[in-house]
Amino acid sequence: MLAYYINLTLILGLAFPLCIIKPAKWKSILYLCVTFGYMWFLASFRHNVGFDYQIYIDIFESHRGAPLLAEIASNGFEGIEPGFIALNKLMALFVHSPAAMYGIYSFLIFAPVAWFIYRHCKDIWQAAWLYVTLAFFYSSMNFIRQGLACSVIVLGYGFLKNKKTVPFILVVLLAACFHKTALIMVPVYFLCHLRFTWKRGAVYGGITLLLYITSPFIVDFVTDYIFTGYKGTIWLESGLSVLFLFVPAVLLTACLALKTRWGRHEPDANMLLNLTMFSFFCWVFITNHFILERFGMYMYIFAIAAVPSALLSLKASPEVYEKYAQAKASKKPPKEIALYKQDILEHNKYYWSAVAALIIITLCYNEFGMHTGGFHGVFPYSSIFNL
Repeated sequence: MLAYYINLTLILGLAFPLCIIKPAKWKSILYLCVTFGYMWFLASFRHNVGFDYQIYIDIFESHRGAPLLAEIASNGFEGIEPGFIALNKLMALFVHSPAAMYGIYSFLIFAPVAWFIYRHCKDIWQAAWLYVTLAFFYSSMNFIRQGLACSVIVLGYGFLKNKKTVPFILVVLLAACFHKTALIMVPVYFLCHLRFTWKRGAVYGGITLLLYITSPFIVDFVTDYIFTGYKGTIWLESGLSVLFLFVPAVLLTACLALKTRWGRHEPDANMLLNLTMFSFFCWVFITNHFILERFGMYMYIFAIAAVPSALLSLKASPEVYEKYAQAKASKKPPKEIALYKQDILEHNKYYWSAVAALIIITLCYNEFGMHTGGFHGVFPYSSIFNL
């Protein structure tokens, strides 16, 4: 487990000097290069880590021979998606080892996420921390095709938030070329821009409860007539413990509690809140059926942007900082300056208390997953250098 603890230590240890104290663009880039570089190293040079570790090696080897079009024609969307086949065909021209293969996969998964964090996340160290402790890093070492599709989706975040429908749909179709579950983001695109209201949230919750109760019957129908290969598999017949719902529920609760204050300073708050809510509903279904985690990750990934942004709303408003600066510059009475300063310090106390709580809760969640086998068979870590 040491390799994973070093990862968490890097993310937290470098946050203070590179992200919190006198932040700068070059510091942010350095922080992301070091933290995601280490994650890339772990993912690339692992050995037999992840339930599907050997499966992807076998898939890669099987795609060396036949022509690309023949492979796509024989697989298509009924088996392995064409984008993934094409990627493997391209890699087969110059890749000859599992480490190199996984190195390319991992770069294509991590680089877009690091770019997304740098470009769109309000607090990059918190986003990096959540990327690991919410298990996205761990799932990336098992769900390769879904990880690639998810990274394509985050590249389309600018289109999503700016309501550029056609470009975003094209991004989703590209992501579906790596895993067809990405198509769930088509309806999500239209739903996430609807204004959140408690009434609408209650309706979504009621629909979720109804589908949750009837999901075994729906799954039976789907596996009887559509995806017959999944009939009776553990991935459909079993789900995660309800304990795994705790953190998604906490994240949603935090976003809902801060909704009004958050929305005053974050134009994307409504959209991010909706995405956090939809991902929670997906987690509800995952407690019935493991396989539905593959759908939820496309919405859940945006929690790494939503939660830090919501917590930042606990800080004093920009107007208070501006009035404080003006009071100091115009040499207002010390009492007036002290009031503004006290307001800022009070809000900072709330903010850092919330951040500390987030770190502790997600660290406990990370520990729970590590020691119960809950994260995709990636524990304990084993490197090719140990052989």
